[in-house]
Amino acid sequence: MLEMHPMSLPDTMAPHPDEALVKGKIVLCDEFQGTTAVGLVSGAAGILIRTLSPKDVANTFALPAVILSQKDGTIIKTYINLTSNPTAIIFKSNESKDWLSPSVASFSSRGPNAITSDILKPDIAAPGVDILAAWSPNSPISMVIGDERKTKYNIISGTSMACPHVTAVAAYVKSFHPDWSPAAIKSAIMTTGN
Repeated sequence: MLEMHPMSLPDTMAPHPDEALVKGKIVLCDEFQGTTAVGLVSGAAGILIRTLSPKDVANTFALPAVILSQKDGTIIKTYINLTSNPTAIIFKSNESKDWLSPSVASFSSRGPNAITSDILKPDIAAPGVDILAAWSPNSPISMVIGDERKTKYNIISGTSMACPHVTAVAAYVKSFHPDWSPAAIKSAIMTTGN
């Protein structure tokens, strides 16, 4: 169990909290980007209150963290304010069924197209959330400056993570039908995929 400390951070992440106040503590952050500052000032972990961030996006942080809804964040704030020595434990994550699957993620191309309303939807959709992919060892795992951890793989989300799935399917089809055009491959995927 670690002592907790509340912290409010503007979007710019400045000013950073006093290191002496948060060192070795779990820090409650009002802003989703809060763990950036917590990690830079030796906090042990972060409890982040979700504001506008979509619920179907995975995040990688520079230190242990949990993301709460506004409602749960308010309960934690009340606990901190009514307790002389607030403490918390962040337990290991548990595997669970993703009930949003197979929906297209909120950040991805659901359609209709915002620029050309004649395009009603993407023709082919693929996973783009929590995808294990190659990662440059020159880039921090959490994309936070000061995070020294290095790895060859990372779990990230984004429309760009869906592209390799569809590309691999297209390459697979092309390996059996090298003379097919891109339109023929697209048609085959659209009419046989599920």
